[in-house]
Amino acid sequence: MTILHTALLTAPPYTAEHKPQRGATRLFLQQNRVQELVPTQEKLSQEDVPVKRNQPQEFVFNRSEKKYLISSATASALLRLLGKDQFQDRRGSAFIRNLYLDTPDYKLIRRSIERPLYKEKLRVRTYGTITGPEHEAFVEIKKKLKGRVFKRRFALTLEEVDDFIQGKTTPESQIARELAWSLQSYRPLQPAISVCYERCAYTYPGADGNVRITIDCNLAAKIGSKSDLFAPVDATAYQPLLPERRCVMEIKIQCAIPLELTRILSSLEIYPTSFSKVGTAYAQLFAHGILSSDRGGPA
Repeated sequence: MTILHTALLTAPPYTAEHKPQRGATRLFLQQNRVQELVPTQEKLSQEDVPVKRNQPQEFVFNRSEKKYLISSATASALLRLLGKDQFQDRRGSAFIRNLYLDTPDYKLIRRSIERPLYKEKLRVRTYGTITGPEHEAFVEIKKKLKGRVFKRRFALTLEEVDDFIQGKTTPESQIARELAWSLQSYRPLQPAISVCYERCAYTYPGADGNVRITIDCNLAAKIGSKSDLFAPVDATAYQPLLPERRCVMEIKIQCAIPLELTRILSSLEIYPTSFSKVGTAYAQLFAHGILSSDRGGPA
């Protein structure tokens, strides 16, 4: 059981003072917080419920994603109502690091913040504690069109990721070729922003695995670099993205949210909101003077 699981399941009972606070902007910088996020599960090779293609270690996701900003107490209340024993996802929890790739002027991130009908992101994701150059990493392209999310990714070792991003190698697969084309179309690409957090994943019971809920806590970000994929997390280099004990919950669905789940969310006053991890990181790094205007900061 990870720190996050313990915090969620032992949080004090939900009361009126735990209602979601809208528009909260206060930041809490805890120098040692990120270092505490060491998962008990060292490696999580698959996120969500994948639709496997012919090639191994390729995944396609087509779904809607609803996001919510909630407190840890609200998350605890939700888990109690749903029944944690039946609700726990078989993939458990993991420490996640995302390294977002972008142009020198942050074209992809800035476009995402503008909330267009269509947007896309390129990133490299790892799960758990990095074990070495053979550690599994996922190269991903995440597209969003009119609220529908299309994510495609495939697995490489960390040692192979850099050659792929630089265009030196392209694995023989449909998704690899698509990602290679996207990488080429945005060149010159560089590591832009690194975002890390601890995730607990759950599958809603009785929905045939088509409703998945993730709770991400202790979000933090820094200017990205290639070494972020290999180096241990340095808490002093990261900026927190949310106030203490605030989490991002996502409900990932193929169709509609089950009625009973909707009623539970309503009873806890959990309402959807618009939130982008990398967009928030971009804005806050600029606000703290870490990201300067000559590197594409907002005007």
